[in-house]
Amino acid sequence: MSDARLSLRSRTLVLENLIGNLLSRGLNEHDRMHRGGLGESPDGLRAYRRNRWILTILALAAMAFSWWLFDC
Repeated sequence: MSDARLSLRSRTLVLENLIGNLLSRGLNEHDRMHRGGLGESPDGLRAYRRNRWILTILALAAMAFSWWLFDC
C-alpha cells in the first residue's frame, strides 16, 4: 500500500514538474516576442505561434491526465 502511495506521489511530482516546465517555457517565449526577439521576421513569429499552440495543448493534456489519474 505504501508503495502505491509512493508511486502515485512520484507520478504527481513528475506531472507538476512537466506542467511547470511547459508554462515557464511558454512564458519565456512570450517575453522574447514582446522584446522583439521573435517578431523580427515572419518565420520567427510563425514558429512562436506554432510552439505556443503545441505547448498549450501539451499543458492541457497533462492537466487532463492528472485529473483523470486522481479521479479514478
